[in-house]
Amino acid sequence: MKRIKSDKFDFSLARRMGISLFAAIIIGEIIIMTVVNNINFPTTFERTVADALFLALLVIPVVYFIVVIPLRKQIRLKQEATEAFLNSEANMQTIIHTIPDYIWLKSPDGIYLSCNKMFTQFFGAPEAEIIGKSDYDFVDKELADFFRTNDLNAVNARKPVVNEEWITLADGKRIFLETIKTPVFSSSGVLFGVLGIGRDMTVRHNSENEIKHKNEQLLKIQMEKDKFFSVIVHDIKTPFNSFLGLTEYLDQEALTLPADELKEISSALKMSAENLHAMLEDMLVWARMERGMIPFNPKESLLIPLIRESIEPLQDLAASKSIEIVCSVEPYETVYADKYLIQTIMRNLISNALKFTHTGGKVVLSAKREGELLEISVKDSGIGMSAGMIENLFEFRSVNNRKGTEGEPTTGLGLVVCKDFAEKMGGTLDVESVPDFGSRFFFTVPAHHPDK
Repeated sequence: MKRIKSDKFDFSLARRMGISLFAAIIIGEIIIMTVVNNINFPTTFERTVADALFLALLVIPVVYFIVVIPLRKQIRLKQEATEAFLNSEANMQTIIHTIPDYIWLKSPDGIYLSCNKMFTQFFGAPEAEIIGKSDYDFVDKELADFFRTNDLNAVNARKPVVNEEWITLADGKRIFLETIKTPVFSSSGVLFGVLGIGRDMTVRHNSENEIKHKNEQLLKIQMEKDKFFSVIVHDIKTPFNSFLGLTEYLDQEALTLPADELKEISSALKMSAENLHAMLEDMLVWARMERGMIPFNPKESLLIPLIRESIEPLQDLAASKSIEIVCSVEPYETVYADKYLIQTIMRNLISNALKFTHTGGKVVLSAKREGELLEISVKDSGIGMSAGMIENLFEFRSVNNRKGTEGEPTTGLGLVVCKDFAEKMGGTLDVESVPDFGSRFFFTVPAHHPDK
């Protein structure tokens, strides 16, 4: 606000007024003397009184108009200037105390000189208790040192310095504060203090983090979608071409083919259709899982019945390769899990064990307690995996289509689904493997209801 500069006496005006008054007196004397000289007074005293009266009549109006009126104007202007200054100070204080930012002023040695009403929330103390004290009187030394360092950085830079930090207010509320600290210098260049303005940027900071998180999610979804389509193109196109080739051959040669060859082709068609169906199932389950469409209903259940139901549809595959499935789980073991999720995990792990185990091999299912969790493992005597294969085994972007010992096709999607399902139930999924000596996949789930 512009300050009115009229609080000093105007000496030039006073000088002009003096000259004018002197001139008026001289002129008045000349006029009065001329008039009086033309009048015959009886006595000298009467003549002197007449001279004085005429002079007073002439001088008083001149003095009033030349001296009194300008002086009154000067006094009024000074009063108005004083009132305007006081009003501007009051308005400025009102503005500062109304601003929803934290505003304070410190001396060069870190003593608070002033602060607004909002800043009192910072220390939870009234302004009168803050003035004259430093940060060391309100917060721990480490935080006070941090504030002091920022003050000195602004002073040394001789320009505003911006800081962003998480701050806990006196009432326990935690905010993300953006602070601008500006060194204040006098007209002669002497440091007067450090002005601080802090603004609560918590909402903006959280919004930016949320946007960043959303962008990362979108990027991940885009990458997974691209990989999903590449899996469809690569892993389904090839089996479909084989399937179509067999049906085309069968269509052209069905009437001339011997019965044993016809049966062989029909068996190949059946296996190809089953494999395609399994691939589509894995992909559909993964897609539903990514969209959050798979319900989660955990219940406490005995483990043995869940294992038996998971093994049942895989008995034909085990029999075709003469692989023995051994279940060494105690009959009393329980799990707190979603039936669909845990059986999906076990079917995938057992199916993979059968595919990657040579004819005449063995697959062993076992379980053991790990605190409040139950570890379930599927161990095979198959071909195993190298450390390089294990490294990215559960990553969607690294899905592989390694074939089984009898050429059984796989997508690798099953393991991605299994890992997500295990984590959804509060557990983990991992693997131990040695090339040519088999693999052991193991996952954990809660053994009991959390309220027990």
